[in-house]
Amino acid sequence: MAVTGKSWKDHEYSTSVLSAGTVGWDWFSLQLDNGTALMLYAFRQAGQSEVVVADGTFVAADGTTTRINKGDCQVDVLETWRSPESGASYPSQWHVEIPKLDLTLEGQSLMPNQELNVSNTYWEGAIAFDGKLSDVTVSAKGYVEMTGYTASMENVL
Repeated sequence: MAVTGKSWKDHEYSTSVLSAGTVGWDWFSLQLDNGTALMLYAFRQAGQSEVVVADGTFVAADGTTTRINKGDCQVDVLETWRSPESGASYPSQWHVEIPKLDLTLEGQSLMPNQELNVSNTYWEGAIAFDGKLSDVTVSAKGYVEMTGYTASMENVL
């Protein structure tokens, strides 16, 4: 079947860098409609409910990059979705602010039930965001992967 469109490859090279007490991670990849892109990830520790961004990269339309360090970004969970299969409660709507980029985004999953029940149960799927970058309206489509909501990922991979 012939197809056209855009895609990206998600390849996890290793999770052996997980520190003791890490129960999971949230990883965001967004492609903005102005030709920029944003990748953020956060590791969650046992007993931690907030999303604390560990690292990220913003790619400008010209290809230059800006590193997003811990403390540069705030991610707030606005809504959650509870899986009828696993009982896990996953974030499903977010507010993202990165002051050093003058970037504010709000978005949600395109379909709440994107939970995968394979060797590990986790949520991985499509998301859409809208917001402002330096007072210019932007929208974004992307992907998020969230692990460790049903059981700790510590010592799993």
